[in-house]
Amino acid sequence: MSEVERILNEWYERESIRTEVTIDTSVADSEEARLLGVSRGTLLFDTHWISHAHERPIEVCRVIYRTDMTRFKVEAKSRDS
Repeated sequence: MSEVERILNEWYERESIRTEVTIDTSVADSEEARLLGVSRGTLLFDTHWISHAHERPIEVCRVIYRTDMTRFKVEAKSRDS
């Protein structure tokens, strides 16, 4: 559990926190290419995160990853586990 998740769980009831993550692809513009050390037009993973507590947005995040240095792992658990 991340520090952010730990704090949010202290502030809100655990079962009321919900996070949506969308992973798309995009191509690097000039600024993204410079910051990530890739060529303009390089394929990137473009992720958008929205965390909700009691159905109210509490965190919005956009993260761009290099596709040549990233691997995603998804794990799903039921609330009972």
